[in-house]
Amino acid sequence: MSSHNRESVSFEFKPDDFIMADNRRIGIDRVYPAQSYWKDVISSFLKNKGAAAGFIAIVFCHLPGNCRPVYEWLYIQ
Repeated sequence: MSSHNRESVSFEFKPDDFIMADNRRIGIDRVYPAQSYWKDVISSFLKNKGAAAGFIAIVFCHLPGNCRPVYEWLYIQ
């Protein structure tokens, strides 16, 4: 088992460290408007093109099978 020599680390805070950044210096941080959970889910789902295309394909495959009993019921009467 090896032993490590650890030196103590000290931090020196300066008054400039706590100055608010102006809009020109903020490149990473963004503030997004608040939105509901389901609106966030739908927007994330629609950004995923493969998931949206798969959902549409599943809907079109199941739509005729689910509507057929309704048509048969209408024509039987």
